[in-house]
Amino acid sequence: MNVVQTVKFGFTDLSSRARASRIREHALEIINADRHAEFDLSGVESISASFADELFGVLLLELGEERFFEAVRVREANEHVLRSIALAIVRRRSRLSPEAA
Repeated sequence: MNVVQTVKFGFTDLSSRARASRIREHALEIINADRHAEFDLSGVESISASFADELFGVLLLELGEERFFEAVRVREANEHVLRSIALAIVRRRSRLSPEAA
């Protein structure tokens, strides 16, 4: 898995669970084609908890922890966006394994 495919958002505020679901499906196609999914969050000013959960949290559940951290990359995210993504991942990780929380 050496090939990286970048996913760009084109919006400054990410808040739709439905949009996150479509992006997640696209990311799964990338990952299932044995590529890394790199999320370019440059220009994104905010991300809702529901968007972060639907995209990153559900990806974690679908891929499993090891594959998720191997295949998913985030770049150019501001501190607020990174915090929201991290919180979604921590919450979903607790559902994978009680010891992971």
